[in-house]
Amino acid sequence: LKADARIDAGRTAYVGHSEGGLAAPISAREEPAAALVLLAGPAVPLSDVILRQTGDIMRAEGASESDVEEAVSASRNAFDVVRAGSGGEETTADALKQSLMDAGTSEGMAEAMTDRLTGPWMRWAMDYDPVPALEAYDGPVFALFGSKDLQVTPQVSAPLMENALSHPQSEVLTLDGLNHLFQPAETGALSEYIQIETTFDERALEKIGDWLDDVFEGA
Repeated sequence: LKADARIDAGRTAYVGHSEGGLAAPISAREEPAAALVLLAGPAVPLSDVILRQTGDIMRAEGASESDVEEAVSASRNAFDVVRAGSGGEETTADALKQSLMDAGTSEGMAEAMTDRLTGPWMRWAMDYDPVPALEAYDGPVFALFGSKDLQVTPQVSAPLMENALSHPQSEVLTLDGLNHLFQPAETGALSEYIQIETTFDERALEKIGDWLDDVFEGA
């Protein structure tokens, strides 16, 4: 975009959602941008995000606390298997799938979790701390969260964002009643996503647009 004659290179920004919010500050180190917009971006390693979201999502769907504890324990053990893997990706995947099935996970769920956790991105990102990249970025950042987000909990990531961002035009905001996809939600449960007609709440769009207008005014 910055190389396109129709684009003002000085007014470009990265906009990243969820894991994209983790990737945007990293990308800015390789190709600078004038601003970052992080939508439900995590400020803790993905392994921590997944352990927290596993419990929150299951509780929202009515699971018992014993089932929650069992699922969180299985996920924690899965991360340990991936971290310990030294026989290559295929060997690690086989070991992880077997470990999950030994813990009572169905074969289909074990395969899905294995595919997610043993890919190159997750193997690298699961213990990656986003905070140093946020601290190192010297431009303005808008970090937006929804209060009913059960996948990237604003109660965890928003305060860390506030501490990490130093630019005077940076802002961290949590909008009430929105889920991880910035839809108006009742509980934030994943089963609601497909039931909600709104794709992306207008309040969130307006906040993003207004912030970008303020940042780029006169630029």
